[in-house]
Amino acid sequence: MEKKVSGAKKILLAAFLLVVSYMAIYLLSNYAGGIFSKLPGIGTFFPFYDWRFDSKTISPMYALMPVIGFLAVYFLVFFTKREFDWGFVESAKFPVALIILSLFAFYFVPVYFYSMQSASVAEQDGYTQTCFYRFEKEFGKTQNVSAQKEMGNEFNSGNCLWDSCFNCANLQFDEVSGGTRTAVQKAACQINYWKCFGQSAFLIFIFGAIAGWISFRLQKIIEGQF
Repeated sequence: MEKKVSGAKKILLAAFLLVVSYMAIYLLSNYAGGIFSKLPGIGTFFPFYDWRFDSKTISPMYALMPVIGFLAVYFLVFFTKREFDWGFVESAKFPVALIILSLFAFYFVPVYFYSMQSASVAEQDGYTQTCFYRFEKEFGKTQNVSAQKEMGNEFNSGNCLWDSCFNCANLQFDEVSGGTRTAVQKAACQINYWKCFGQSAFLIFIFGAIAGWISFRLQKIIEGQF
């Protein structure tokens, strides 16, 4: 009888940590963008996709991702520790490895998802770019980008042109060949990795996964088993 009560307490504690984690992820994702967007580096991810319950862009996929990520990692750590006694899943190295693997895994999502669109543009004398950081200047925030010569030059240097996940436009700029400067216009497609990652449900899943690992550790501390 005592074991059943203990098991029930563990379930209630895990459920409580899940609710707290969900609330924290919900607030971070939907209301912290204005604060963190001004921070160098971190601001690249913000604002996240708006999945507030009262917003027009609410998606069940985003709303469920914190729960799915939490339960996936929580039970992964629980069963791995119980069946194999693998200490790595409880160490701080585990969430670090999870984040690194997630960044590599997500790379294939925007690249291959938009590859057919960008490839069709490139075949018509265009460019395709995968950039990993935000273009900090004001270029690209207007729809009329054909006259932005600086954008064409910056495009070739590897910076992101548009503050969006994926975009295509016609760029007109000067191209120098054999000492001759010629005004050319070419179509360009950009895949902004960090912006795609920050707007994806996959990032919400990672938040939930990390929360699941933290909750498992907290539960052991609270139970006096750490």
